[in-house]
Amino acid sequence: MRFLRIALLLSTIVAAAAPAAAQQRPYTPARGSAVRTAIMDGIRAGIRDVRGLDRPVVFRVHKLAVLGDWALTMVTPQTPEGARIPEYERELECDREIIALLHRRENGWRLVERDVGPCDYAWRDIFREQGYPAALLEYWENLPSDF
Repeated sequence: MRFLRIALLLSTIVAAAAPAAAQQRPYTPARGSAVRTAIMDGIRAGIRDVRGLDRPVVFRVHKLAVLGDWALTMVTPQTPEGARIPEYERELECDREIIALLHRRENGWRLVERDVGPCDYAWRDIFREQGYPAALLEYWENLPSDF
């Protein structure tokens, strides 16, 4: 009986000490939610240097996954009226989308990695090399896209 109590106590301590991200599950924030809005604001702040995106833009969200303080998304920028942005699209070699990895800090979501107009898919390598949360990428890859 004493062994059982010790084992139970140890399992409780280990569970409490586990990192927060390991205890959470990835999810997709709902449209209009504060989390989703903050993530989109973080993307906007991180793409102002891209030709044609230094103005007000909104995003068509194709995929969005959040795990703890990490978010991975695929979006297409457009005007607030929902139109394409020719200055942006002229510069692209491949796709119109932006794939962005963000990390939440005290002052909000900040872009960590981005691929503007991706021609290939290197995110598995990036996640492995940089030690980003693999569960986030796995969830994101399995999300249906709204194309």
